[in-house]
Amino acid sequence: FCNLMWKKVDLHVHTPASMCHLDHVEIEKARKTTPAEIVRAALAKGLDGIAVTDHNSGAFIAEMEEEGRRQGLVIIPGMEISAKGGHVLAFFSHYQTSSFWEQFLYSIGLSKEAQGKGSTESDLWLDQVARQVCEAGGLAIIAHIDRKPRGFFNSDEVSLEEKKRILTCPYFAAIEITISRNKKSWNDGSMQGFFFPMACIQGSDAHSIEEIGR
Repeated sequence: FCNLMWKKVDLHVHTPASMCHLDHVEIEKARKTTPAEIVRAALAKGLDGIAVTDHNSGAFIAEMEEEGRRQGLVIIPGMEISAKGGHVLAFFSHYQTSSFWEQFLYSIGLSKEAQGKGSTESDLWLDQVARQVCEAGGLAIIAHIDRKPRGFFNSDEVSLEEKKRILTCPYFAAIEITISRNKKSWNDGSMQGFFFPMACIQGSDAHSIEEIGR
């Protein structure tokens, strides 16, 4: 029999592979965050695992997996993909090669120049990217859906009909929310205008070691 127990996992963590990481924002401080520091920060918060989800990049994953094994933290390889309408958190199995990430990005219309840049987006809609993720053997979640003012849920650039189409597509396993008080409404399908139940997660969207697990 398996010893079943709850695990605490942060499914949205950035590394210096993302250009919006604090290492690149506070250049004057000459921060050079290492995989070891990221893993130690996660363990200090009592986490059992983290997903590495850099913007359009899988460049830091191999180093993170190695350090995770050394210190005893599960590392879930992933990516935060910029798509038409918002961002998609994509998670894959372990032991993906570096060429896998580049080939996947190419398949959704993103070049090497897009790696690490959240502002560079695919021409594909969120649900189209999610389909590509699932067909590649991954799991897709809509990132920070309710972030103001430009989260997918609040965006004026996406029509209500498009939002409903995307949220009801079969390729998303869940949505990531930032407003915790709305979790029950999303779960039971009572959100205004969106009368269907959605599974929810909450992640830190950490861009520094201080934010991991928040």
